[in-house]
Amino acid sequence: MILRLVVPQINRMIPGGSVLKWHVAEGQRVGFGDDLLDLTAQLAGRTIRPLADRIRTMTEARRIHVQDVVDLEQGAPAATVSFRITASDVGILRRICAPEGTYGDVGALLAVLTTGEDEPCELPETLVATASLFRVVPNVI
Repeated sequence: MILRLVVPQINRMIPGGSVLKWHVAEGQRVGFGDDLLDLTAQLAGRTIRPLADRIRTMTEARRIHVQDVVDLEQGAPAATVSFRITASDVGILRRICAPEGTYGDVGALLAVLTTGEDEPCELPETLVATASLFRVVPNVI
């Protein structure tokens, strides 16, 4: 089965993010709880405090381990918040579509995974576009 890894909807105030670092390589098997990648998002100063509080509440409600919400200065013109994207599904990373430094809006394709080792690595774009989503959990780092 083909699975799509996309930029997750973390909060409606975050329209997307940039890939900071990949923790897995193409061809590597990933499982539940494995760290996949780090994303960064830029936030405007007036929305930082309320957003940090909402993220903390959202992650605590889901019982996700939160190392720390970035200490954000109130009134700052902009701030960067980083998220570690963790797998809550299993598969083999077949193709990284967004290398480090690439920005993508929510829903943008980050990578393609498959569930079986015998599935082809080169997949037609039409199959990828209609594939199911690879489930992930965003954690504030």
